[in-house]
Amino acid sequence: MAQVYLLNMNVEQLAIVNVISGVSTLALQRFVGRWFDRNRKLIMFLGRFLLVTFPLSYALANNVYVIYLANTVAGFTNSASNIAYIGFVYDNAEDRRTLSAYIPILWCGHVNWFVD
Repeated sequence: MAQVYLLNMNVEQLAIVNVISGVSTLALQRFVGRWFDRNRKLIMFLGRFLLVTFPLSYALANNVYVIYLANTVAGFTNSASNIAYIGFVYDNAEDRRTLSAYIPILWCGHVNWFVD
């Protein structure tokens, strides 16, 4: 039978996870933006496909360093979401009023992320 590990994280480790995710997002934002200009569909696909790393890392990790590594991948997936989907909306918006209505909704989502 497979041995199941129970990973208990304390508050400091959880804070480190959030910092790693945020820093990797900022570090990869420009790289993903340049790559997005060359191949939009691939970035959108990889951004969603690599989201599977998070549940798998929490389920299979036997130490916190595996989770730290998985959250460096969060930088790519967050950057892909920030750039690809918002860029897609901006490029394909025919009605500028609809686009201007989308911006406050996007802003509220980011405020909610910072409040959590």
